[in-house]
Amino acid sequence: MQYRTVLHIDANAFFASVEQAANPELRGKAIAVVGSHGRTVITTSSYEARAKGVKTGMSKYEALRVCPELIIVVGDNKKYTYTSTRMNEIFRDYTPEVEAFSIDESWLDVTHSLSIFGSAENIAYLIKARIKHCFDITVSIGIAPNKLLAKLASDMLKPDGITVLTPESVSRTLERMPIGELCGIGSKMKRHLNMMSIYTCGELGRCEEARLTRKFGIIGKRLKEMGQGIDHSPVVQFADENDVKSVGHSSTLERDISDPVEIKRFLLQLSEMVGSRARRYNVSGKTISSVCALRRFLLILG
Repeated sequence: MQYRTVLHIDANAFFASVEQAANPELRGKAIAVVGSHGRTVITTSSYEARAKGVKTGMSKYEALRVCPELIIVVGDNKKYTYTSTRMNEIFRDYTPEVEAFSIDESWLDVTHSLSIFGSAENIAYLIKARIKHCFDITVSIGIAPNKLLAKLASDMLKPDGITVLTPESVSRTLERMPIGELCGIGSKMKRHLNMMSIYTCGELGRCEEARLTRKFGIIGKRLKEMGQGIDHSPVVQFADENDVKSVGHSSTLERDISDPVEIKRFLLQLSEMVGSRARRYNVSGKTISSVCALRRFLLILG
């Protein structure tokens, strides 16, 4: 059987690493990147800060409590976007099949590049060296037969690691791997699967498809395949990406508010941002959804 060879490249502590590279005084120190608002949360932190207990999503006040020496840095989106764009340009030197998963993660299908560069490991080392040279940041790379496994592999040796999952090693690796490690299985899905006494990928892969389908509907088949390490999804190049499926906008308030007039004003601002983005994409929507906190606001409004 002809297997694909897919790389997943994940920039380590991306925002914090970019800031440390830009400012030598921050290197080796515990730093956390936050938004520009007075009231904001940690978007990412350096590995030095993580070792002290600083986590993404903490308020900066919580983070300073667990790590008093923490240096707070206001994020610079232009800087991160530039670095991300340049990184993906480097990836395209090794294959045209590059899919940006997020600002700091990309998949590369190098199946047809192996005859040029020798091996996937060689491509990984070349990419790591160029990114280190150009941006002075590190990446972790997973190499596997598909996107699901490559993403899993890139998380297995951080920071600055390379992990290879061969077709022969997949079942052994997945046997005791917690299901929450798979991309696509969040905390809610994990909780439901745990209630079915499914805790590992091996158990998920052996579960009867009919049982999963009865519980989760049409995604039951996909869940079983994930447990077996099966993923047929292609690496989608930017020019081939599907049409926009959803449009949203969010923001963190400077302070708690309960005045219905203020809440309406805030909702109007968010709605205008969503409307502007939808017009830019030339799309319209049928469903409006909101996060839990916003639902509570809506209840106040009656």
